Amino acid sequence: MNVSPLDLRTQRFRVAFRGFDRVEVAAFMAAVAEDYEEALRETDRLRQDLARVDGVLSEASRAGEHLRNTLLTVQKLSDDIRANAGEKLAGLSGRRRGARA
Repeated sequence: MNVSPLDLRTQRFRVAFRGFDRVEVAAFMAAVAEDYEEALRETDRLRQDLARVDGVLSEASRAGEHLRNTLLTVQKLSDDIRANAGEKLAGLSGRRRGARA
C-alpha cells in the first residue's frame, strides 16, 4: 500500500466507544506526514546526488581509460625508438669495423 504525506494528513477515522483522543491522533498523523514528506525529499535529493556522482565516476573512468591508452602508446613508441637506435648503433659499429679492416 502506497501512502503519501497527503493521505496521512487527510485520513479520518470513525469514532468508536472508548476510542483514541481525536486531537492526539490528528497531531500524531500530522507529525508522521511531515516526517514522511521529509524522508521523501531526502530520498529524492540522494537520488540526484547519486546520479551526479555516477556521472563524475563515469567521466573519471573514461579519462582513466584514455590515460591508459596514451601510456600504452607512449610505451610502444619508446620501445620502437630503442629498437631503431639499437639497429642503427649495430649498423654503425659494423661500418666502423669494415672501415678499419
